[in-house]
Amino acid sequence: MKRKYWVISPNARNDGDAANWIEKSISQNKVFVGYDSSNKLGERFENDVAIDDCVIIAQGAKDNRILYLIGIIKSERLYDDEEEIFFRSVNYFLSKKDILDQKIYLDSNNAFFESSNPGTIYELKQH
Repeated sequence: MKRKYWVISPNARNDGDAANWIEKSISQNKVFVGYDSSNKLGERFENDVAIDDCVIIAQGAKDNRILYLIGIIKSERLYDDEEEIFFRSVNYFLSKKDILDQKIYLDSNNAFFESSNPGTIYELKQH
């Protein structure tokens, strides 16, 4: 199975507290999404994102996205009862410096969607 590359917003609950979720992602080796499977974004996180896919934690719109972390998905979607949020475990997070060193870019040519801000979670095109 070919690895897919997913971009996920660090603003897990859409509450403006992205810095908190980035710190939790780093300290807990997790990626968080605040939607259940009744929402199309939660359904995508549960059913389309797969173990060994690459996840990129990034924020922003169009050609002005900020990349924070990159990792490899290592678990099915789980629920954190304490935080009351869905997550997947992730290994091998790369820092922003590592991302820049590897020349991994996010711009309007990489999203499958035509929108200037394709959303909380979307798959990258592979060239």
